[in-house]
Amino acid sequence: MRRPSWKVFALICLVAFTAPAGAVEIYLFDGGDSTQNVAIETLLEGAGHTVSLGVTYHAFDGSEDMSAYDVAILLCSANWNSGDMPESGQEALVNFVMAGGGLVSAEWVLWNWDRGYFQVLYQVLPGSSDGGYNYVTPITYTAVRPDSILNRGVNSPFVFSVTSYSGREENVWAKQRASTYYDSDNLTSGLVGWKVGAGWALHFSTPLGPSEMSNPDFSQLFVNAVEWLGGGSCPTCHLPLLLLDP
Repeated sequence: MRRPSWKVFALICLVAFTAPAGAVEIYLFDGGDSTQNVAIETLLEGAGHTVSLGVTYHAFDGSEDMSAYDVAILLCSANWNSGDMPESGQEALVNFVMAGGGLVSAEWVLWNWDRGYFQVLYQVLPGSSDGGYNYVTPITYTAVRPDSILNRGVNSPFVFSVTSYSGREENVWAKQRASTYYDSDNLTSGLVGWKVGAGWALHFSTPLGPSEMSNPDFSQLFVNAVEWLGGGSCPTCHLPLLLLDP
């Protein structure tokens, strides 16, 4: 019998490393804008995932059972000025991530951290902020770190319009040991992430509004991000990231 060539073996490995994760169970925090919620739900369910719309961030007290979910999407959008998340809720999200869950957060989460909110949750967030923000639209994201999952099907650079919730983008930088995956043309990071405990976390500089979800490149990046975080159902999918992380 003829043995497979090294090229065939390489192709098999490539497929194993780039195959998308299976269906991901997602807890979506209510961002206070039903149009945003529906846009995200429609996009992710269209990609074969299951989305459960949860409570607003400031009502999350840790009593929700997160064990059924792979990924939590923390929106702080139209409700950005609603106060802090209860510490019990922050502790529950920290435990969720440290035990292997994935967390997506966006714009005003880190801006609110800079003014004293999310102090407990901050330990698992991959970025930091100085409280600066802007109203710029459109914005350009450029991939700066090779990644077979996050970059799959996404043009780089790409330009997209951004929804405003009293601002369109916060200043974000990757923490020490975290990585910047996409840069923003506003001289800060666009997407930062890291492995923390047994889980992973990603943070976007924009609020993940309907405008971003309607852009083909941004929406693909967002779906990729959720599958990147939910890769527990595809153990080999995260191997390249483990090898690349400092």
